[in-house]
Amino acid sequence: MESIIKWTGLFRLSALLVLIITELTFPSCLSAATLEYPYLYKSPRSMGMGGAGVAIGGRFDSIFMNPANLTDLPSDNWEVNLLNFSLGYGKNVEEFIDDIDAATDVGDLNGDGDTSDDELTAVNNVLQEYRGANMHFDASVLSSMARGGEAVSWGVGALGSFRMNMIPHEGFGSGGLLEVHSALDYGYIIGAAFNKSRKFHPGFSLKFINRDSVDHSFSAREIVENEDNLDDYLTDEVVNKGTAFGFDAGLIYEMNDILMKPAIGFSVLNIGDLDFGEAGSIPMTLNLGISAKADLPVLGNILTGFDIVDVTGEFHEDSDMVKRLRMGLEMLVVDNTLSTIALRAGLYQGYGTFGADLRLAMFSLSYNTYAEEIGAYAGQRADRRHVISFAVRW
Repeated sequence: MESIIKWTGLFRLSALLVLIITELTFPSCLSAATLEYPYLYKSPRSMGMGGAGVAIGGRFDSIFMNPANLTDLPSDNWEVNLLNFSLGYGKNVEEFIDDIDAATDVGDLNGDGDTSDDELTAVNNVLQEYRGANMHFDASVLSSMARGGEAVSWGVGALGSFRMNMIPHEGFGSGGLLEVHSALDYGYIIGAAFNKSRKFHPGFSLKFINRDSVDHSFSAREIVENEDNLDDYLTDEVVNKGTAFGFDAGLIYEMNDILMKPAIGFSVLNIGDLDFGEAGSIPMTLNLGISAKADLPVLGNILTGFDIVDVTGEFHEDSDMVKRLRMGLEMLVVDNTLSTIALRAGLYQGYGTFGADLRLAMFSLSYNTYAEEIGAYAGQRADRRHVISFAVRW
C-alpha cells in the first residue's frame, strides 16, 4: 500500500520544494486546512447530478448513499461491473503542473549563458502564486456484481479509493512547507434491499474497510533530514493505519401511482461511526432525499433528485446547511441495448455540476465536474474538480 501513496505526486512535489527551500524567503502564514467532508466513495453519476442520490437507485454504487436504492435494480437481471475506474483532479493541480512545466522551460532570460537561475526564479514565482491553494487528486476502483429481484435485490462490491489534498505554504509558519491530507480506503461492501410492499423498501449494508491515512504538515527540515529514507519515514512516522466495520440502513417509499412517480429516501450511514482509530473516522449521518421521474417527448427520460445530507449536523467541519444540500437531474437522450447517452446537471454545495456518459455495448466513458467547498461555508473557497471514468460493465 505504501507504493500507492508514493506515486501520487507527494514525493515529486516534496523533492521539488527541497531543491529550492534555501532560496525561499517568504513570511509566515496560517495553515489553510481543507474543510472537505470525509467520505469513502463518490459516485461519478451522482456528482454529475449535484451529488443527489439518497432516493435514486438503478446502479450498485447507489448503495453508498442508501442501501435501499438496490431495490431499483432491474428485476431478474444481473449488473456486473468488471472494472469501474475513476480519476479526479482539482483545477489547481492542472494549472500548477502547467505553470511548473512552463517555469522549468523559460530559458536564459538574463543572457548570462545559464538557464538554472532563471528557471529557479520562475519556479519560486509559481510557488508564491499557489501558496495556500488546495491541490486535490483522487482515484477509485469499484468492482461489483448485483442482481435485482421481485422479493430481494442484493449486491456485493470491492472498493479501492484514494484521495489527497495538498497545500503548499511559505515553509516557516504553522502550516509547514507542505500540508497533506490523504486517505487510502480499500475493502468490501455487501447489501440487500427488500420489496416488503409495493411502496416501502427497506435496505441494509455491511462494510469492511481498511484505511491508510496521512494528516501532516511537512516542514523543510523534516523533508531534508529524511530525504534518503522518505519511504520508511512516511510508513513509520506519518502514515496511520486502521480498520473499521460499518453498518448502513435505509428506506425508500415509492409512489408509483402518482404523476412523475416520486420517491422519498431515508438513510442512516455508518451507524455508530466508521472509526479507523488513529487513521480517522467518518461520523454517522442521517440523510433525506426525494426523486421524481418523467418520460418527455424529444427530451427522453428525465430523473430529478434533491437531498439534504447530515441532517443532524454530525460533520464537525462546519455547521453550514448549504454545504449539505444537493440537487440535480439526469436526462437519458439514448438508452437501448447497444448504447446509452446521458446528460446530467445540478447544484452541489451551491456550485454547478455537469456530467455526460457514453456507453457502447459494455464499455462506458464519462466526464463529470463539480466544485467542492473546502471552506467553512458555501461560497468561501470552492475547489473545482474534474472526474474522468471508464467502466466495463454489463
